[in-house]
Amino acid sequence: MSKNIFEINPKGEKFIRFSNTDGKSWMMPIKNMRTTMNLYQPSGIKGKLIKLLLPYIYWIPFLNKVIHVEFLNIVLNNRLYQRLKNAINNKDFQFSIFLGTPSVYQKPTIQITKEKNILAYCKISDRNDIIKLFSEEQKMLNYLNDCGVKKNIPQVIFCSKVAVSSNDYVFVQSTIKTNKSRVVHKWTDKHGVFLTQLYDKTKVLCSFNDTDFAKSLKLLENNINLLPKPDAEIIKTAILSVRKYYGNKEVEFSVYHGDFTPWNMFLEKDELFVFDFEYAKRTYPPFMDWFHYITQIGIIEKQFNAEKLFQFYLNQQKTVSDSIENINSIYLQYLLSVFSLYISITDGKLSHSDRSYICWIHIIKKLINDKKT
Repeated sequence: MSKNIFEINPKGEKFIRFSNTDGKSWMMPIKNMRTTMNLYQPSGIKGKLIKLLLPYIYWIPFLNKVIHVEFLNIVLNNRLYQRLKNAINNKDFQFSIFLGTPSVYQKPTIQITKEKNILAYCKISDRNDIIKLFSEEQKMLNYLNDCGVKKNIPQVIFCSKVAVSSNDYVFVQSTIKTNKSRVVHKWTDKHGVFLTQLYDKTKVLCSFNDTDFAKSLKLLENNINLLPKPDAEIIKTAILSVRKYYGNKEVEFSVYHGDFTPWNMFLEKDELFVFDFEYAKRTYPPFMDWFHYITQIGIIEKQFNAEKLFQFYLNQQKTVSDSIENINSIYLQYLLSVFSLYISITDGKLSHSDRSYICWIHIIKKLINDKKT
């Protein structure tokens, strides 16, 4: 994919390329680096220090060993440059590149800047499954816009082929991000306000069996044999519990972001701006995004084991005690939706030894046992 984004060229702008231990790589122009480094969203202390200091110390030789820095001159692929120039109506822009999180849905992201201003973000891929994600995200952002959720989310600028003869699709969206934007790594009132707005503006009354959440449960049921037998039995019990909870009644569900994490949002002028709606659904239990936020922080940032993660969840309940009723039941529903999602995006090839998997199963067991007592 990288060959379709940039070319190494002695006449190009000077960049640095660096990587982390997870196999993620970034390419940042040296000019205006403090602004271009906004594409880098670290969660650990080391990464945060790199983001803060790299614009001032990138030239120090020992960094080649510490964060694997290399220097190169590159230019943007001409067809891509022409497409972005037309999309943002600006020819004098800089670009920085994140080559994507290593996964089945790996895709590069380009940050488009001009001097100290961030103009837009662009995702690019030539894979049909990822192009479908672009299309679904475009539909979701337009739907949210129609529902009145406009201020705190991106607007779609462009979503189509780079060129008529190209297989590459680009998805360009707006941002309000600035050098003063802050990424926060704990739950605040701003997060609660955003989810309340999301619920109030997108809630619909519908039959439970017709909801996106019910479809996720069905997908999980249909693929339950892909799990180890003891885990499959636990999941079956959990699904029965959820079906009993809702029965055949009507429910008032709303939009679910699906990846509500610190690295998919930021605070700008005391307003929470949320992006990356690739996995969003229209009809899910309200406020389920809180569970994803807490669980992902515990697993990815704090590196908790299963027991510590569950205790963290219990300690964090006070932050949403006024918003979420039957909180343990909704956490169980969230964990089932996670299993369904990962079965879908990995084509059933879940790693049963993965720490996230172990945490999910452990907590589902605890929640089921709590229901029995």
